[in-house]
Amino acid sequence: MNVHEVSLGKLNVTSRDVLRELGYGTKDTDPFVEQQIDLLLGSLAPLVTPRFVYRIYSGKAGEEAVWVDDTCLEVGTIIASIMAGATAFAVFAATAGERLDKVMKDAAARNDVFEQYLVSGIGSCIVEKTGDYMESVLQAELGTLLHTRRFSPGYCGWPLSDQKTIFRFLGGKPCDIELSEYCLMTPIKSISGIIGIGEHVRRNQYGCAVCNLQTCYKRKKR
Repeated sequence: MNVHEVSLGKLNVTSRDVLRELGYGTKDTDPFVEQQIDLLLGSLAPLVTPRFVYRIYSGKAGEEAVWVDDTCLEVGTIIASIMAGATAFAVFAATAGERLDKVMKDAAARNDVFEQYLVSGIGSCIVEKTGDYMESVLQAELGTLLHTRRFSPGYCGWPLSDQKTIFRFLGGKPCDIELSEYCLMTPIKSISGIIGIGEHVRRNQYGCAVCNLQTCYKRKKR
């Protein structure tokens, strides 16, 4: 199980990506905010080293759960239906890294709420694009096999407590990510979860299109 590092340049995080993460519409513009994001991206490039790791296990999907190796994950009906046809799962973790956390903490210590807000948005984009890059690496390894989109505990009715199981599958501290007793990850901008693998799985719809949580902040932003 190798930990992969990827440069910020390879992820192609743009100011427009960050603006969308912060809730701006596709046609909304704010030249000052875009300029500040570009400056921050430039300063973060030599500091931040995103990382990811995954491990592939045999498995199967049921109506409300999936089995990874011999472990049952109660992912709920939405995710289980998306994983239909999977014969294996990639269990993964990815992070924007601890240095980004330090930048946010430094901004908070200076009471620079604006910078903290922008860096938080940048961090969310970095870790999601790290996940996208990870999926491209996974697909290259899979060859003709297909894979689903990635899903994480806490989404679509999957209990957050299953983070503990994900971390056990990955050796306990993947990419130096620590898990609290409340299943919160440090560094903050980190993700973990599963990806279904098989000959007949599909890269189905994602996000708000499949999740019925009406109170999610991302749904409000859209």
